[in-house]
Amino acid sequence: MARNIEIKAHVESIEALAPKAAAIADEGPIEIIQDDTFFQCESGRLKLRAFSSEEGELIFYRRASQRGPKESFYLRSPTSAPDTLRESLSQAYGQVGRFQKHRTLFLVGRTRVHLDNVKGLGHFLELEVVLNEGELAEAGIREAQSLMARLGIESSQLVEGAYIDLLAQRDVRRHDGQCTMDEVRIVPTGDQYAKGFNAIVDAVARERRYIGFVEGPSLESSREFVRSILEGAGVQMLAVTTQDTVVGWCDIVRNPREGFRHVGRLGMAFLPEYLCRGLGRRLVQTVPRCRLTARPRPTRVKRRTSFNHRGRAQLGADVDMA
Repeated sequence: MARNIEIKAHVESIEALAPKAAAIADEGPIEIIQDDTFFQCESGRLKLRAFSSEEGELIFYRRASQRGPKESFYLRSPTSAPDTLRESLSQAYGQVGRFQKHRTLFLVGRTRVHLDNVKGLGHFLELEVVLNEGELAEAGIREAQSLMARLGIESSQLVEGAYIDLLAQRDVRRHDGQCTMDEVRIVPTGDQYAKGFNAIVDAVARERRYIGFVEGPSLESSREFVRSILEGAGVQMLAVTTQDTVVGWCDIVRNPREGFRHVGRLGMAFLPEYLCRGLGRRLVQTVPRCRLTARPRPTRVKRRTSFNHRGRAQLGADVDMA
């Protein structure tokens, strides 16, 4: 069987990673829509990958379920009738699960670099280093580790298992009522998020604790604010779910006064169910380094970031007690 060395890593944004991949790629980007169905198989994994109603491939593979680079053995069989084949295999063996993803493919030498947006799961990077017949796995492992470093992927981002396993784990956590932080990604603000940003500002304002007004601004005001950020008035990063629901934000708005334009005002908040989940640190760490002015008491988030800050930041104030 053919072999390769694979890694899978969770990433905040494939849009942010794509320029890095393009800079080292020999080919790409190639955009691919994939519909994957997994079937019961005791000796490994069996999946049908459909690209359209007339094109697909049946893939059997075996690999260890572990973090980090791992060797995979696989066989691929093209099909021109994926829908009929899916029905036949479902009747014969039973489905384990099915999901869709948008894959952006780059080729770096003999390595396939996949930037995957998996529906209901989030953004991921996959590396597949194709091994020559008889080649030792260690050579592919070194190549995968080198590419991880060039793309800025940390070992803490690596995940084990297939996407179908991660989806199953997500469903278990949802059943247990847990908040799934791996479904939240950090993205730059944009016009498409203005409505969601407006909604969360209103929700936080109505808590009457963290910001200086008791209801959110109009949608048009929020749109104007987002446009001003995009035009250079500051920077804003958003925490959004896989359904593009905004659940938190962090922004720094530049002081417009001459002589103070190097100074910015930090704003950050989350929906209550997303508090104390590590999102604050993730958001702040994506904002460009700068000097902040802040007032009473340094927050834990600010103390644990690389910001050069001065003054103190206020954790919260009850509007009704002001």
